Amino acid sequence: MAKFKLYKNILYLLIFILITYFLYSYFHKELYVFALKNFITPKSAEQNKYFIDNFNSIVSPFYYGDIPINNNSININRNVKNQYALNNKIITKDLDLINPSNDTLDILLKRLIPFINIDGKPVSFDDFIVVDVLSANGSYFPSFHTDVEWRSFYNNNGFQIWILLEEDPDIKPRGNMFIMESHIVKPGLSLHINDKHVNILNNNSSQDKIIESYNSLSEINPVIKYLNPSIGDVFIMNPSLFHCSDPYNINSKRRAINMRFIHKPSSKLKIGDLSNPYTTLIRTKHYCKKVNDYCVFDFNNNNNRYKFK
Repeated sequence: MAKFKLYKNILYLLIFILITYFLYSYFHKELYVFALKNFITPKSAEQNKYFIDNFNSIVSPFYYGDIPINNNSININRNVKNQYALNNKIITKDLDLINPSNDTLDILLKRLIPFINIDGKPVSFDDFIVVDVLSANGSYFPSFHTDVEWRSFYNNNGFQIWILLEEDPDIKPRGNMFIMESHIVKPGLSLHINDKHVNILNNNSSQDKIIESYNSLSEINPVIKYLNPSIGDVFIMNPSLFHCSDPYNINSKRRAINMRFIHKPSSKLKIGDLSNPYTTLIRTKHYCKKVNDYCVFDFNNNNNRYKFK
């Protein structure tokens, strides 16, 4: 009888594991959006309560108005700081960007290519893969940061885009995004601003280690601007630009799409910072060969451009 009960418990455990694997494999994006809205954003808002409550007084001395449309080509070298452009020449209104297919993203990337470069040199469509496509509504990261993905893909250049799809009629033109030009910016950082300090940390790190600390934003002397685009305009930035969801209402109905494009000119792709939760998430879903303190993928871009979509 005891053995039968043990076997039954093992069977239930196996069924639970299979169901969990199925849900994660086929509904990982939906699960992430659920976690984003119900756990990640509320936690971020709690951690940044002082910044959110005092946003106007903190930002106003360094505020320089809206980002103008300039349609410039930007340098996507990860180490070049504060590269960004607002573009209204890239056509997007003929694309379904609320739930984009891979074919749709192919079209979008080909339209983006003329507006990006690496140190003045042109880039090729074939050398990019797409990472973390998200089109949920809300203001989900209400603090200045550079994206955690660039810590995982630590060896690659690239860029990211943000396109407004739907405004929140109750708060427009608020609800979009602020950017902050700064000499201290690097990929994969987070700013925590409280009443005494501005602390620089690794974004989404398993350890809350302060990398640098300042008494106030005045020591950094940043330039802060607001992204106030028309629906369909494309905001392009490289990995080294601080940005922040407008904290005016973190539960806003504003919808935008954002995604990252990793420049991967060879079949090999390293991911590092193995302890950070984002890298861990990738490794639970995709096998990669661990070598010392990094992990290596080996795949062809054309067949796997949306492996990490």
